[in-house]
Amino acid sequence: MIRQSRIFFLILSIGLVVFFISCKKNVEVKPSWETSMLVPILKTNLNIANIVGDTLIQTNADSSLQLVYESTLYSLIPGDGAFEIPDTIIKGTYNLTNLALTNQAIVYNLSLGQAAQQMGIAGGAIISSNGTMASIPAITNQSSGDNDVNATQFFQTATLEKGFLDITIQNGFPIDISNIQFQIKNKVSGTIVADTFFTNIASGSTTTKTVNLGGKTVEGTLVFKIVDLDSPGSVNPVLIDTTDALNITMQARDMVVSSATAVFPSQDIIDENQETVYKLSGGAKLKFVTVHSGKLRMTVRSAIKQLVHFTYGFPGATDEFGQAINLVTDLPPAPSGGLSTLIQEYDLTGYRLDLTGIDHNSFNSFVNHIKARIDSTGQVQTLSFADSIYIDYGLVDLVPEYIEGFLGQQILTLGPEEVNFDLFKNIQGGSISLSDVNLGIEIENGVGVNARMNLYELTAVNSKKNQSVSLSNSLINSPQNLNRATDPPLIPSILSFFLNTGNSNIKNLVEVLPDKMKYQLDLFVNPDGNISNYTDFAYYNSPLNVNLNVSMPLSLQASGLVFQDTVDFDLSNASSKGLDAIKDGVFTVFADNGYPLQANLQLYLYDEWGSFLDSLIVAPHTISAAPLNSNCKVSEPLRSTLQVSADENKMDRIRNAKKAVVKAVFDTKSTIPCGIYTSIYNTYNLSIKLTGRFTYLVGQ
Repeated sequence: MIRQSRIFFLILSIGLVVFFISCKKNVEVKPSWETSMLVPILKTNLNIANIVGDTLIQTNADSSLQLVYESTLYSLIPGDGAFEIPDTIIKGTYNLTNLALTNQAIVYNLSLGQAAQQMGIAGGAIISSNGTMASIPAITNQSSGDNDVNATQFFQTATLEKGFLDITIQNGFPIDISNIQFQIKNKVSGTIVADTFFTNIASGSTTTKTVNLGGKTVEGTLVFKIVDLDSPGSVNPVLIDTTDALNITMQARDMVVSSATAVFPSQDIIDENQETVYKLSGGAKLKFVTVHSGKLRMTVRSAIKQLVHFTYGFPGATDEFGQAINLVTDLPPAPSGGLSTLIQEYDLTGYRLDLTGIDHNSFNSFVNHIKARIDSTGQVQTLSFADSIYIDYGLVDLVPEYIEGFLGQQILTLGPEEVNFDLFKNIQGGSISLSDVNLGIEIENGVGVNARMNLYELTAVNSKKNQSVSLSNSLINSPQNLNRATDPPLIPSILSFFLNTGNSNIKNLVEVLPDKMKYQLDLFVNPDGNISNYTDFAYYNSPLNVNLNVSMPLSLQASGLVFQDTVDFDLSNASSKGLDAIKDGVFTVFADNGYPLQANLQLYLYDEWGSFLDSLIVAPHTISAAPLNSNCKVSEPLRSTLQVSADENKMDRIRNAKKAVVKAVFDTKSTIPCGIYTSIYNTYNLSIKLTGRFTYLVGQ
């Protein structure tokens, strides 16, 4: 009977299977059901490095942690403008002070026959006796007519700044001359150029007189005249030769003109050194500068209507090969009524500037050599002192790489100013009480000057809580002398001060959890004057720093101390069917707390653009503190488990999450008999693991 029942059910089952298979062509069945699966979501560790960063933590011999932090309160960098060389553009006008004419000689001969023609009857007798021996009567008050002297091949007109006319007479007459007076004047204007006389010129002798032409204007066409000629004649007969002559040579020399229309010779019209002395702040007197960056800028304009060969030299500026700056170029002729222009700029990076002047015995001196030359064209040109060369030149944007000399006396007043203090930058809130704090103030002087620093204020500021505490210590308002650095090699001088709980309120400053430090100080450079005898120095990157060095054991009391970590959060791997297949779920947080600190935990979720979506954990969310053993240390972490449900609405928001911020708020618990302060060791850690058990819709 039993056997027959089993056969019946087997046949029935086969029949049902066949029925469903045979009906599949006409009826499609889509099964749908819910299932669940446990998946890991994220894992992170929160430790003391999340608060201050690994580089600030030192481990003591007993594995306890020491917090060490260094911060620069103030830094004076020479390259950032601490010692400035101001832009100085020199505007120079160079007149043609050396405008010269070629020395010229004009020869005029007065024959005996020409003189006799103007002597009336006596002159006729002389002419008639030509070629014979005869006595010549005395000659008195004889003059010549106007005789044109043409010098236009040399100049048309010239106003002389200085110059000389040498008049030489060679007496070729057979008789002595007792007196002769000459006059030379401009033919057009009639102004007298020279008026001079000679006495007692023996026959056959030569004599010279010099006329100063300075301040006179000389025309190219001159008139020469003998105003008076006197001779005792001859008692004894002499050979009469009417071609015998007075040879008169007029030699113009050393002519420097203020203006002229002339054929100018090739010449240097400007050739001079220009020394510019910088006025630097604080009475600084520099000898040498090596340039980190900066330029020599020059604009040259010429009013000279002739090609000018221009040379500019900066002998005190040498490159790494010892080569000085030397510009050689041509300035085109100036257009009518205008100026020709040249603009030049030199990059002085790496150059060494000698500022000791032309004679190398001064300071702050910038020496230039200006030279301008014109060629002789063989043509008449009009030039004058008004035809000048204008030069604007100077050092701009100069940043020293190295300076040497006396850096001057100046007081730098710094602050009140706030600087960032990053020791507790990752602490979002709460308060702490520390068992001990030490703070060192180190003044590092990398500049070759003596200085005196006066610290007026040092205040710790917590800008989030609007709290501040000012330092109370004998260092405040107590001037401190700083020795200069030495070189070479460059060795900064160090001045250190140590603050602790015994000599200051430094513990109160640190416990305010500052994110800024406010300071006010002044710095007196070279307070005792030039005691270095011009051997002060500064490098571009040799700073004067005021550094803060904080050292404290991580033994503390904490109240509401907040720190956090940001981790990736992505549910895309939680379902092979896609995120839309997740209906709801339960999240579980496993917190293994290795700190003897109680913590409240929260996870905040954000999308890929940083927009807040939801918080994952709801109260209560307390993580218990790990217990201390007999050595007042945590032997092993204490696990706390937190669960939170996510319905469909909450899951809709969580699906879009890409980042999770894990935030822990710590409080110390009473650790008696271990003391009121809790020590932190390098083995302590808070491990957070998040898992999820989700409900999936399958087959819909």
